[in-house]
Amino acid sequence: MILGYGLLASLASFCRGNVSAKSAVWREDAVHDPNTVQRALTDSILWLGTLHPFSDYHQHATLSSQSERAMHDFRAINTDSIGSWQDNLLRVVAQIQRHSSIHS
Repeated sequence: MILGYGLLASLASFCRGNVSAKSAVWREDAVHDPNTVQRALTDSILWLGTLHPFSDYHQHATLSSQSERAMHDFRAINTDSIGSWQDNLLRVVAQIQRHSSIHS
């Protein structure tokens, strides 16, 4: 299987439950140093391969029309949104109340 940035969220969830703890992926790590995270994943999950570096995903990936509508833009990885949830604590609380716990 070729590992691309679009698989990161699904793979992170899979890794937390089915692969050793050293393979868990945190969004902050992936955003700060995407190629190191990709290398760590491919080193610890032997059936993964690399087609393109995570840092170049915006140059190679294509979005579904639904994702394009949701994202409004297709851009390179950056750290601008890290911690932005702290600016929206009322929404976070409302979502937890609506959907229950957000534990991984």
